[in-house]
Amino acid sequence: MSFVFVSKPRFFLSLMLFLVLGVFAVQAQPLSLNQKVPVLLQALEKDPNNAKVKAELAYLYAQGMEYKRAAEIYQSLLGREEINQDMLLTELCFLHTSLREKDKALSYCGDLAKRHPQDALLMDNLGLSHFKFADFQGALPYFLKALSLNPNSGLIRYHVAQVFLAFQENQAARTWLKNTLEIKGLPDQEQVLAFHGLYQVNLLLKNYDEALQAAWQAYQLSQNGLYLGKTIYAGIKAYQVLVYFIVSAVLLWFCYYFGERVNRFLKNE
Repeated sequence: MSFVFVSKPRFFLSLMLFLVLGVFAVQAQPLSLNQKVPVLLQALEKDPNNAKVKAELAYLYAQGMEYKRAAEIYQSLLGREEINQDMLLTELCFLHTSLREKDKALSYCGDLAKRHPQDALLMDNLGLSHFKFADFQGALPYFLKALSLNPNSGLIRYHVAQVFLAFQENQAARTWLKNTLEIKGLPDQEQVLAFHGLYQVNLLLKNYDEALQAAWQAYQLSQNGLYLGKTIYAGIKAYQVLVYFIVSAVLLWFCYYFGERVNRFLKNE
């Protein structure tokens, strides 16, 4: 797969657009919990043992980033026949990883992988949990096992590349990600991950032109503003001398303009 060259006019147009959006964007205030929570709490007062209501409440707590409360509810549902146990283990694996509770996280992730040893995604999740605890050596065998079950998964291949980066094997990660993009029929979302990985590794290698092209490809495929920001950052690094002169010229013009205004004010003109 070849990269699309990012022209300088297109880059600077994107830069201006991003700056304008940055000035006028308003951050949305996150909601602490879903509005359904009070309704579910009332339902539990009438029927405290309703497992389905508890599971829905735990889900909403997790969505509201109330991970501790969600995990406690999910744990109380272990062994309940009316609730999917694989779902519970998956949620507990994620929640305890997010809570930085390593032993519990790896236990739940491991239990789930043991129940379904041929499931590539679950094996990948176990590796990812190790990775998030900075156990890169422990993560790699699970990623490779997952990859053996699904060799063309861009997601799993991206995770392997992240292990290479953690070991500072930057050239190996770069080659691995480029090979990933050669896989036929790779979904757009997985291509985005591979391009993002190439953006990361090329920044580390100071290949700023390639980092710019990779970030731009990720943005074109995803239309996610996050990758537009990365494109702009890589573009600034790639054309830093040109950016320096443009910014300097703009600052000099502002200094001249405001200097003239101040001079007229002092002269009462």
